[in-house]
Amino acid sequence: MRVIDLTTTHEWSYMLCLQTWSKEMAEAASHKARWFEQMRGRGLVVKLAVDDDDEPVGMIQTLPIEESWIDGEGLDVVLCTRVIGHEHGVANHRSHGIGTALLDAVEQDSRARGRLGMCAHGSALPMAMKARWYRDRGYSSVQRDGFELLNLYDAELTADAIQAVRAA
Repeated sequence: MRVIDLTTTHEWSYMLCLQTWSKEMAEAASHKARWFEQMRGRGLVVKLAVDDDDEPVGMIQTLPIEESWIDGEGLDVVLCTRVIGHEHGVANHRSHGIGTALLDAVEQDSRARGRLGMCAHGSALPMAMKARWYRDRGYSSVQRDGFELLNLYDAELTADAIQAVRAA
């Protein structure tokens, strides 16, 4: 498994949130494609985990917080993290470190761009990424209101990143 930036070869799988078997996702793909075109010039980062056959098995996307629905500045926000599980005959790729590798890759990119920190939203809802998953990777909760907003970065930057979210 390796982590790559989104390429044109994999764009369709990305538009389907890697659910290439789903008729519902195929129907919604044109909406995501329009959103993608709008956001790609506004700092959207998409990374894929691909297997040895170059098939996507996981994805993550981030956006500068200033371009998101969350008030704040200087942070990147994880919009979505997805790793394929047992779905329509597809092998289960969860619990093999793929999500962590994807998160590590976007954190590294965020640091390289000089961002203060990274935040993510988590939930107890089954269709959303679990807040606990981010906490297990060093994120701390900064807001709880339905969804939990979590944040991470180096210890000296954490206070600044948390303040950036709370001050907004």
